[in-house]
Amino acid sequence: MMRVLVAAVRNLNNVTVVHKPPKREALQNTTDYYWEDGFCVFTELYLAKKGACCGSGCRHCPYVPKHVNGSIKLKKEVLKNL
Repeated sequence: MMRVLVAAVRNLNNVTVVHKPPKREALQNTTDYYWEDGFCVFTELYLAKKGACCGSGCRHCPYVPKHVNGSIKLKKEVLKNL
């Protein structure tokens, strides 16, 4: 049992990071999303262009009711900015 654990720990030391966020310099001039603490945050404008709420709890969800999958009604403030 101990040999198996030692072998597993050795294998973990050889694991490389597969997911790396894209370089921020390439993403500076976009109105669709921005990066914050390693997370991609979609803007209200981008989410409105999608046409319906995905129900994932997006920070800038423009739909009413908020965070309900399939909602298609946009907030009045968003309609003014389109």
